[in-house]
Amino acid sequence: MKIKVSRLRELIAEENEKLEEAEKIENNLKDFILKEVEDTFATQYEAEILLIYDAKLNVTDLLTQMRGLKGVTIVNVEIESHEVRAGQMRTVCKTKFLRGNVTLENYLNHLHKLIARISGISQVKFMKVRRIET
Repeated sequence: MKIKVSRLRELIAEENEKLEEAEKIENNLKDFILKEVEDTFATQYEAEILLIYDAKLNVTDLLTQMRGLKGVTIVNVEIESHEVRAGQMRTVCKTKFLRGNVTLENYLNHLHKLIARISGISQVKFMKVRRIET
């Protein structure tokens, strides 16, 4: 079976077009996956959190414990501690965190439970939550 050179060139050109199309699809898929991963794992959020805690405790120690929670990257005091009732102190801290691969609502619920479990904290309230644009 003999194939003419012109027909062979046509077949090669068709194969090259198919390869180029496959590369475009692969590149688009890579871009999509990278964007999804970045949105899921690299998007940082900031929350202002009201804490009511036992006056016997050092607020620095509480914030250090919060920094150890999954996803939390930074915790700073926004409003200095002051007494709200006998034996109870109140402060507002600014917390930055990454939510990971769960929804923001689920992460906040989980974070609330984790903070509330820290010994000496009697109340936790998220006042503001916002996405940090990078």
